[in-house]
Amino acid sequence: MSFLDGLTEEPTPNRYKAFGYLRNPFPTRGEVRPEVYVPRAELTQLQSKFIAFLREANPTGGFWAIEGDRGVGKSNFLLHLRLELERAEGSGQLSKTAYRYVPSQAVAPRHLVEEVLQAISQDGLVKLLATRPVPPKNVAGTDLGRFLTALSARPHLPGIDDKYMTSAAAFLLRWLSGHQTYQSERGEFGIWSRERLAPAVAFPYLRSLVDLLVEAKIVERVVLLLDEFEDVQALSSGLQTEYVQALKGLINTFNWSRLFVILAGQRGVFARIGEQFTSLPSRWTLVTLKPVTDTDAAYALARAYQEAAAHELTGTQSLHQNGLRPTRTEIEAGYGRLASESRSVRQRDLLMALHTWVDDNLPEPPQLKSRKKG
Repeated sequence: MSFLDGLTEEPTPNRYKAFGYLRNPFPTRGEVRPEVYVPRAELTQLQSKFIAFLREANPTGGFWAIEGDRGVGKSNFLLHLRLELERAEGSGQLSKTAYRYVPSQAVAPRHLVEEVLQAISQDGLVKLLATRPVPPKNVAGTDLGRFLTALSARPHLPGIDDKYMTSAAAFLLRWLSGHQTYQSERGEFGIWSRERLAPAVAFPYLRSLVDLLVEAKIVERVVLLLDEFEDVQALSSGLQTEYVQALKGLINTFNWSRLFVILAGQRGVFARIGEQFTSLPSRWTLVTLKPVTDTDAAYALARAYQEAAAHELTGTQSLHQNGLRPTRTEIEAGYGRLASESRSVRQRDLLMALHTWVDDNLPEPPQLKSRKKG
């Protein structure tokens, strides 16, 4: 015993444990939990093509457009896909795959080049330059050809090469991405151009670099996940045209080889952009994500979030948590209320309604009950 027993308050019990969770299993409005994914029939073909792309030694790429209403699960899918790529890489199931998730593309067109380079990473470029690659014939006499030639001509300097290659890779990333460079560094690498590099010039250089990375067995494929395509509509007419032309240039340059692009946007944006730029829709495969269509789909969605939350508490992948609340009957009732108010029920609305239900039905903490009795 201690004279000061009781000085420190007992921690408030986690009321979610009564439901089998450490926290509310359902996200709030706008919150994304990429660890949760419910299979969707609309994505079956994309799944098949994407897995083949990841498994092939000489992969054929793709360009997919995913549209859907706000809150239907587009961002959750792309972020889940990034998480799955990270896990596959960490477990050794996937290697030599460069990937990047980009939350918005309402940016300068040159950033498309930069996103691919960021996927490859500066470290990847350092590894490539350390091999002192021979310039491919298609870049002979160009700025990139002179850059690689200058690099190869540099004498080997033990202890200095690593630092120099890191500096050269950082410059290459900035220059190809269209950022400002200085005359002194351009002169060091034999680059004659003085203005910022335009995407139309950078794309062929980018493709040559990827080919060199493949040859050096550093990178075999590139995955680009572009979210919120609707933001491109906020650009001025001129910038919008530049961006779409850059997007087409990226796809055309790789010509379905080693590059897989998934572009997500709100319903209608692809039709509007397609009407303005008529050659673009022929390049993508369009998929429309559906809302929650019935009580079975509502239960499957809710159950996936419940099981993920139960796993946080138990540390197992057990699927026998039949007592988790809300129950199937309560989930279906919540879905029914939303369906009576709207012609379609979005994932976001259903999950938010269930989030509110859980908080409204949490049991009172024991301390509060004892105070009421007193």
